[in-house]
Amino acid sequence: MALYTSILTGGVNNHTTTSEEANSLATDFVSDGVIGDITSTSSVAPMTGAFAVNAQGTPDMTVAVTAGAAYITATPSGQSSQVLRIKLSANQNVTIAANSSGSTKYDYLYIKVDPTNAANPNLAGDDVASLVVSRSTSNSTDNGTPPTYGYLIAVITVANGASSITNGNIRDIRVKSEITGNSSSISTGWVTGTLPAVSTITHNGNRSYTITHASSVATIVSEGMRRRFTRTTPANTYMGGAFNGSSHYFTKTSPSGTLGTVTNNFTIEAVVQPTSYAVGYICGRGDATPANGLGIATEADGRVRVAVFNGGAANYRFVATYQSLPLNKKTHVAVSWTGGTVVVYFDGVSVPVAAASTSGTAPTTAGTGGDFSIGRIGAYAGNYFPGYISNVAVFDAVLSAATIRDHATRKLTGSETNCIGAWSLDNTAVNQQAPGTNDLTATGGVGYTNISPFGNNGVSSTLEYALTMSVSSDGLTEVVQCPEGCALPAGSSTVTSSAYSVMASPFGFVSDKGRWEISSSLQMNNTGGATAATTCYDRFLANLTIPVGSWDVGLQGTMYIYKSGATATGIVSNFLATASAGQTKISKRLHQSHYMTATGATSVEIFADISVRDRVSFATAQAVYVSTYTEAAVTQAVWHIGASNVAGEACAITALPAGL
Repeated sequence: MALYTSILTGGVNNHTTTSEEANSLATDFVSDGVIGDITSTSSVAPMTGAFAVNAQGTPDMTVAVTAGAAYITATPSGQSSQVLRIKLSANQNVTIAANSSGSTKYDYLYIKVDPTNAANPNLAGDDVASLVVSRSTSNSTDNGTPPTYGYLIAVITVANGASSITNGNIRDIRVKSEITGNSSSISTGWVTGTLPAVSTITHNGNRSYTITHASSVATIVSEGMRRRFTRTTPANTYMGGAFNGSSHYFTKTSPSGTLGTVTNNFTIEAVVQPTSYAVGYICGRGDATPANGLGIATEADGRVRVAVFNGGAANYRFVATYQSLPLNKKTHVAVSWTGGTVVVYFDGVSVPVAAASTSGTAPTTAGTGGDFSIGRIGAYAGNYFPGYISNVAVFDAVLSAATIRDHATRKLTGSETNCIGAWSLDNTAVNQQAPGTNDLTATGGVGYTNISPFGNNGVSSTLEYALTMSVSSDGLTEVVQCPEGCALPAGSSTVTSSAYSVMASPFGFVSDKGRWEISSSLQMNNTGGATAATTCYDRFLANLTIPVGSWDVGLQGTMYIYKSGATATGIVSNFLATASAGQTKISKRLHQSHYMTATGATSVEIFADISVRDRVSFATAQAVYVSTYTEAAVTQAVWHIGASNVAGEACAITALPAGL
């Protein structure tokens, strides 16, 4: 055993410094990435900075790589892993091979390090690194021939028969190299390279995640810290849309296989961002009437509806949620249907649904045939969706809640169990489940936009941000909360590394508090009749599951009370409870009472505003409900108002992480 010191050549014995010793400073304190400022256009070329990849001025089948330097981790033959500095001394062109395969391919462009030459370079040292291309069938995973040691700088979409590469085909994957250490990251506020590996990630729903670490983080990470995670597999950077709500849709005429025949026991998933409330189908299969079909839609008040038609447009069964989707925010929506029994999930959490609305034969299964479309239902030329849609998938089975939560965290490959169609709309309408089969056609002028449910709204395909909500006493388990537009990929080995910050707003972290809020919003009027004295009721009919941690919880809305009779006196209270129509409050401050009195009058009518907030902590996820307590009997009506044409704002339960 010996204790070695890294020194330069010199002294009587002339100890020779190895490359491992020479590179030790970079290995200890520098992360992989390019050196200097880098820019792109929403993660797409044109790019600037070191190793920028751009189309030629007159586009052809070559791309131009800009000179610069980068740090890359590699293991020279016979040595230990180390960080090498790679320099491209002049701009270089890389040829992209022709594609005549019949389908779109994706070329992953790397800076490759040759381990043999790294251990024994030539005199000039210019045979260690090179620019190489690996061709893949996937735009999210390189299933071609990636190098053992390399750094990915771009992914290039190569359409079948392409004769040129444009900037729109080139996705920027570069990140800046950072100086790191045990105390701080000098350039961005992130501390990297100090935390143990992430073993597993579990999505709990409502953007809450449980992280299992390979070893304890108890002495490093604590509640309120900012966190950053790097995905192993890149996520979407695009969504389909904006859909204009009048003519935009993607479609497949008469889809083949089970997609054209499934009628029952199905699950449909999608990420949606409505820009206005309208009756608009997110996706569905159906004919032009539609006399036969199935689909999911938004109602005019933002609620989500699942519908089946069978044997005529007047023969239908609709089941809708009570609560509405938020406007201008991304929500993962999933619905399962079996014989008319429906479960609807928002961001992986099941939400209450109303009784079915039926007509004609009130079918419990859908009719077959028709087209499959995203942005409307099949071939029916109406009820177009306004907003953005991505990650649409159809399954010929009723999926479990755990499976749906897992799917919400990543772009699906189409190989998932029981998947019969998957369309990411990540700048492509190809069916990932079976490329070339049931691919969609963009119609009416619809396109794609560089926003995403992942990577901070599509700013990055790999970096995700979160807030630490709790850490177990042994430091092996951590619960974090993500903002809207970020998600941690569920499963094992799904992130390559994680970083932390004690700063309030390190580089890239989401500072918009509105994106961190979770809510249950009631845009409709939930009517209710007479009430008994000293009794609790659930007249809100929606609830909110609040994840682990400390939260700023609020309840706001309007209550309508009407009582007839010669003496109308009594108290009506609203508060957040732990059960539907329950009396156990989650906080005494989340309570508001209204006293009504009209002695001698024939009736009394009150519109009562509700607005209360308090900080509440939960050791486990807690579903909270609005309980309405009536001290005296109300013979006519007590109900919540959500429709804006009656009284201003919707009723809502909201929760914001207290650590922001």
